[in-house]
Amino acid sequence: MVLAFALIGEAELHHRAVEALAAADDLWAPESINAELVNVLWLWVRHRGVEPAAAVEVLRDVEALLTGFVPIRQLWEQALALSIDHGHSSYDTLFVALAIERGTTVLTDDRDLLERFPAHTTALT
Repeated sequence: MVLAFALIGEAELHHRAVEALAAADDLWAPESINAELVNVLWLWVRHRGVEPAAAVEVLRDVEALLTGFVPIRQLWEQALALSIDHGHSSYDTLFVALAIERGTTVLTDDRDLLERFPAHTTALT
């Protein structure tokens, strides 16, 4: 969740995520990112000591950071095929399907995703 790392300063990857997102021309995400982000923030409040008010602020910042959201229905058939073919979670393959559609890559720190989709992912360095 590079976006979450960039928006909340508690994560060790914060600075790298901020730099990577700042360098991007456009930032698109499937609509599902909202549910994923809510879950990540809940976990960080529960297990990492992030203040609830800071988590709510992150939710408010997401729309300003992203160029736009793509409806899941636009991506789900390709995401399902990618999940089946590569044995990887459809939560992640929605992002891969979007990258394929837009002719770009997914910025990620997920080693499994990087290994399974090297042509469509970029490592957060």
